[in-house]
Amino acid sequence: DIFVSIHNNALPDGANPFSRPRGYSVFYYHPPSLALARSVYQAYQRQVPLPEEQLRYGNLLVARLSAMPAILTESAYMNYPEQEEKLNDPDFRKKVADAIVDGMASFLDDERARQARALRPKPQPDAAQAPSPASAKPKSSRVICLPSAIITARFILFSSSRMLPGQE
Repeated sequence: DIFVSIHNNALPDGANPFSRPRGYSVFYYHPPSLALARSVYQAYQRQVPLPEEQLRYGNLLVARLSAMPAILTESAYMNYPEQEEKLNDPDFRKKVADAIVDGMASFLDDERARQARALRPKPQPDAAQAPSPASAKPKSSRVICLPSAIITARFILFSSSRMLPGQE
């Protein structure tokens, strides 16, 4: 299981909107979530036409309390007119949704490969050093199963209470 919380950003009152380029960012809290955050961030870099803000560690409730890899995405700024316009464009929202799904798929593919490597049998010592079958102890292993496919999902990418045109 993985957890992805999808948001849009806004500058607080008094913040200088021109201090640096603003765009998307991805947050994680627990170290095991870093690989998921990195995969989604890299997909944003390839697919979302906005400035990069960073892959960030953040002490955020939704990421902190999760028992699974968890991230929070900030896709665009709602109080930048050009980014708000993009958020109202279905093609842009599809790019963001595709980036998130592609990042999740990449993470799951990498995790499956890592688990497969961990389950490969170790090379056996030569016969002179090998323990006899009677003295060999059975080994136990723990296998974590991940979904074999990602079902394409549509994401609602608005956290504000404003309605989109045509949704009144």
